[in-house]
Amino acid sequence: MARKATTLYVMLILLLTLVGIGAEARRASRPSYYFWTSKGSIIKIKPKYGRQLMPDRPIEKTSGNKLLLFSNSPETLSEEELPALLYRAEARGRFRVLLHHQNKLGRNARINLVFTNKSPRRKILKVGKSSNCRIDGNGTPRYSTETISSDPAIAGRNAFIRWLTEEAGQYGETDLPPGEKRVLSFPFRNNATLSSMTDFRVCYDDGKDADALVEVCATGVGVDAERLDLSKMRSIPDPVSMSGDSSRIRGMFDYTELRACFTYRLSEVSYSEIGSAVDGMYSSCNPGEYRESLFSEELYMQKNSGNFGICYEITLRIINDLDADANAVVMASAAGGRSLVILKELEGAGGRSGSENGDIYFADTVMSSSYGMHDAWIFDIVKIEKGGVAEKRYMYTLPCGCNGPVRFYAIASSRLNDIMITSQK
Repeated sequence: MARKATTLYVMLILLLTLVGIGAEARRASRPSYYFWTSKGSIIKIKPKYGRQLMPDRPIEKTSGNKLLLFSNSPETLSEEELPALLYRAEARGRFRVLLHHQNKLGRNARINLVFTNKSPRRKILKVGKSSNCRIDGNGTPRYSTETISSDPAIAGRNAFIRWLTEEAGQYGETDLPPGEKRVLSFPFRNNATLSSMTDFRVCYDDGKDADALVEVCATGVGVDAERLDLSKMRSIPDPVSMSGDSSRIRGMFDYTELRACFTYRLSEVSYSEIGSAVDGMYSSCNPGEYRESLFSEELYMQKNSGNFGICYEITLRIINDLDADANAVVMASAAGGRSLVILKELEGAGGRSGSENGDIYFADTVMSSSYGMHDAWIFDIVKIEKGGVAEKRYMYTLPCGCNGPVRFYAIASSRLNDIMITSQK
C-alpha cells in the first residue's frame, strides 16, 4: 500500500514538473516585453541606457511675473532654538510659496507663514491653488494635515498631488490692514515633515497688484506668531554655513512654470532627463532649465537644483519610423534618490484625457532607492501607425523629499528587451 502511494506521489511530481516545463517553454517562446507592456508596470532597466535627447528648443518659462518663494533651509530643524526665522522675502502680486521642513526638535511645534502689510494702505491676501490652505468666509485660515508625513518624500508627493487636483482659482481671501499681519499656522509634530505648495496674490481693493513682506518662522505650539517681532529676527542658518549645499534652498525665483518639447523616434532608444543637477559630475541639465534666484541682502544667489515647486509642461513628440504599426511604451525612470513620479495628462497636442483638465498618474511604489539600479514606471502606451506621429502632453514636477532627476522614455514595445534587466524576481 505504501509502495503504491509512493509511486502515485512520484508520478504526480513528474506530471507537475512536465506542466511547469511546458509553461516555461511557452513563456520563453514569447518575447519578454509581452509581460511588461501594461500601464502601471514597474520594470528594471539598465542604468542610463540609450541616447539622451536635448529639447527641440531651449526650455522656456511660461509664468510671466509669478514668483516662487522657496523655504527649505534648514530642511531639518534639530537643535534650533524657537522661535526661529527660516525665510524672509518681499513679494508682489502673484507668487507661489513652497515650504518643506522636517521636525527633529524632539517636540511638537508650528511652522508659520506670515504676511505683513508695511504700507499705510489696505490690501487683500488671496489664496489660490493650494495643497493644504484655505481661508473661510470669516477670514479664518484652515489647513489640511494630509501633506504632513513621517516620510519626507511622501509629504512632498501628497502636497503636489493635492495641488494638482485643485482646479478652482481661489480658496478664500482676508484683509491685510495697514501695519498688520496675517498668519497661516501649520502643526509640525515631532519626527514629521511638512510640505506645502500654495499660490497667493496680494492686491489693492481696485485689483491692482500690491506687495507684502512674507516670512516663515518656527514656533512652539502655544506661541502666537502675530505677536512676535519678526523684524528683529535673523534668518537661520547663516547663509555662509550653507556651504553650497543645493539641496537646502531658501530664495525667490522669477518663474513657476516651464515648457519643454522632446522628439523621439521609435527606431532608437532615447530619453529626456528632467531636473538634473545644476552642476557637478551628475549634471546633464537642459538649455534654459535653471535660473538664478533674485537678489537678496540675506542670501547668496543660488539655483533651485531639481526645480522643486516648478511645474514642467512637457510635450513628447513620438515618430514611428519603423516598417509597421507600433506601440510606444512611455515610461519614467528614476535616476537616483527616492523618486516618486507624479504626472498630469494635459489636453491638446493629441493627448487623451479622462477629464477636462487631464488625468493624474502616480506610481504607488517608491522607485530607485539607490543610484545605479533604475526602476522604470510605465504610465502610458500609445499606438502609432506606420509613418505616424503622436504628441502627448504632461505636467510634471519633482516633489520635495526626492533628490534625483527623472528620465522619460518613449520606445517601441519591441525594443524593451534592449533596455530591460532580464533577471526579474
